[in-house]
Amino acid sequence: MTPHDGLSGANHPAIERALTRVQSTTSLQRLLRDPLGFVWRYALGWRSVRFQSDPLQLGAASFGELVHELISGAIIALEPTPGFARASADEIEAAIADASTAILHAWPLQRSVPPPILWRHTVSEAARRTARGLAADDQVRSDTRSWTEVPFGQRGGAGEGAPWDTTITVPIEQTGLVFGGRMDRLDIRATGDGARITDYKSAKPPPRHQRIALGQGRELQRVLYAIAVRALLPEVRTVVARLVYLADDPAIFELKGDELDAVVGEAAGYLSAAMTILRSGRIAPRWEQDADYDDMRLALPADRETYLRRKASEFRPANQPLNKLWSAST
Repeated sequence: MTPHDGLSGANHPAIERALTRVQSTTSLQRLLRDPLGFVWRYALGWRSVRFQSDPLQLGAASFGELVHELISGAIIALEPTPGFARASADEIEAAIADASTAILHAWPLQRSVPPPILWRHTVSEAARRTARGLAADDQVRSDTRSWTEVPFGQRGGAGEGAPWDTTITVPIEQTGLVFGGRMDRLDIRATGDGARITDYKSAKPPPRHQRIALGQGRELQRVLYAIAVRALLPEVRTVVARLVYLADDPAIFELKGDELDAVVGEAAGYLSAAMTILRSGRIAPRWEQDADYDDMRLALPADRETYLRRKASEFRPANQPLNKLWSAST
């Protein structure tokens, strides 16, 4: 292993600065999934150039953003009156239609979208997934209040209508890290003793029999949101954190009770392990299975498979504290 691979001085001040900043859920996910990529982006400030072409279809990330914006627009339109939990099917359908119309006209003014006919089809498909996802919430109690894109740990005011002071950052105990972000959706009972967090996914779900905990670090967000809710709403006794996949038939994967407590502990332990790797100075690339979606892969040699194979005897021990997470099936 050489400095060209990621070797640096132990306790490097640039790395310390990157770790002591207010983290986002995105930066913490990268810290878990790719410690060296975390250094490149947050310690060295590397950013990839984003090329805006005229696409025939939205990429997976942009389509997911579209669905999230539709869900947000629909729930905002229904809260606080009549309230999402009390809204009729017709009212929810109308809210989704209004949000779709707004996005149909707004997005082409802000970014590259497919040609008009394909764009209308794309928005229709996103609206269909939104409707099916929200229809899966039949069990929401009528005394529940819903928020969407609810911020925490953000600068610039307390946040009108939010259930907490949105400027407060959230600590992750035992790591020394603090973070902020935005939750896809938060439901709180009127009694204030129960909360449910929803992280929406526009992709196809994994098999229903598969247990999803941290998903090799990919599904860290809902766990971080659970930590935030417990810190910002200490009166809440019951927290449910769920993933909702919207493609095909909506599939819901929940963490609650002792299982959620265990996964929160696992996440904190792995984040501490990632920080130990960074502070050791032996920061190695990893064999990233979803590298096609990672803009930082361009920092590695073009023939990355051969490169990683030749260096494996050095890289595996360097990444050993996180190898269990990366190889986990859940």
